[in-house]
Amino acid sequence: MKPVINLYPDIGRKDAQLIVIKELTVADNTGQLSIADMLLDEIKCNLWPDGLISHNAYLGTQDSGVLLYAQWIDKEHHDRYERIQTATRPGNGGAQYTLYRSMVKSSNPNANRVVWS
Repeated sequence: MKPVINLYPDIGRKDAQLIVIKELTVADNTGQLSIADMLLDEIKCNLWPDGLISHNAYLGTQDSGVLLYAQWIDKEHHDRYERIQTATRPGNGGAQYTLYRSMVKSSNPNANRVVWS
């Protein structure tokens, strides 16, 4: 699978049963870019992990943080990937979340309602 670059993740994907968020603190904007690029390139340059839907890096507005947001099809696929990664590079696996409920403005510009799930 060839990844699509520079798109926002679709938070409403039905197949994304697990969200993993990692927050990293860095010294400055240069550090932000280096860390974000390194972490995304690691996925891009290797085999796309089985079960990973999207892998996204956000830069903090204060030049001191990187937020990684990943969507997985389920916890089992993520945990399997983390076991492999931890064996070669120990680190924090990130906080894991599942969708409770969401609110999205209707895509119809003439509609003035909110769609709840």
